[in-house]
Amino acid sequence: MAEHGARDTEAKAADVAAYVATMTQELKSMAERHQLTALAYLLELARMEAEARAAEGGRFAGRPDH
Repeated sequence: MAEHGARDTEAKAADVAAYVATMTQELKSMAERHQLTALAYLLELARMEAEARAAEGGRFAGRPDH
């Protein structure tokens, strides 16, 4: 039973990471449109990290690593 709970938590974490990746991409685009270069860069780093964490849970599996 505990193993099942751990998998659920891992899956939920992957889902949250996937959502964060999507949101940070949108925020990065907004920052770039307004020439907020440093902020766009930091958001890109956050997106890359979120995608990596999501991939660990099986999400973004078809996308190449960045």
